[in-house]
Amino acid sequence: MKNIKIAIFRFSSIGDILLTTPVVRCLHLQLNAEIHYFTKAAFVSLLDTNPHIHKIHIFHSIKTARETFFDNSFDMVVDLHKNLRSRFVTLGFYKKIISYQNYVFVNEPMQGIHIVDHSDAVNPVNISFLSIPGNLDMSIVDNH
Repeated sequence: MKNIKIAIFRFSSIGDILLTTPVVRCLHLQLNAEIHYFTKAAFVSLLDTNPHIHKIHIFHSIKTARETFFDNSFDMVVDLHKNLRSRFVTLGFYKKIISYQNYVFVNEPMQGIHIVDHSDAVNPVNISFLSIPGNLDMSIVDNH
């Protein structure tokens, strides 16, 4: 199985960026993923010594971030910024991560779905991996 390549988006706010580090650690260690982090230049020093981040991409504009994003062929996106800028960068990307109640569901295309308990943001817990060969998508509709 190839290592998956994950793009994480959090462009700003010192405290918010620091709170993303447990997510970065878990994705790297539990999925053996190659982690790429998109942020503004002013915040690179918060992340550049993190051993779980393989590459930091500096956000200058939506256009350049979008080009960098699509040039890298990511397998997954974790949008921890969730604003129009981050959504425009990933517009057209079809792989998925869903937050629902205290859980995060991470779709690993063609393989299955990871379930992570995120009720304690500092200590997320890997609950399970549902092996679903051929899986392409997931959704939650009406609490089901």
